[in-house]
Amino acid sequence: MDAAEVVQAQLEAYNAHDLEAFMACYAPDAVIRHGDGRVLMDGQDAIRTRYEGLFANNPSVTARVPTRIEAGGWVVDEERVELADSELHVVVAYKVVDELIQTVVMLRSDL
Repeated sequence: MDAAEVVQAQLEAYNAHDLEAFMACYAPDAVIRHGDGRVLMDGQDAIRTRYEGLFANNPSVTARVPTRIEAGGWVVDEERVELADSELHVVVAYKVVDELIQTVVMLRSDL
């Protein structure tokens, strides 16, 4: 799979709330950071805990990607995340290494 296919698989698992398929897209030592450099989640255990809670507490959460840019192992998505009563507009950069997401950088004003 190329980088965009890995990110797409992750998006589809997210929208299906399939935690196991979602986690299968991430490297064991994956790191999710805010755009300012703060580490939001470090490693699969932290990622699993965060998204398990998100899916449990927001049964209608979904994301759509109106814009995707690919550059080598980087995939940058403009994401519209729909929650029950709101929508988040997020830019997310994914670095894919060996068919797994290694690094995620989230650009959000609310984090």
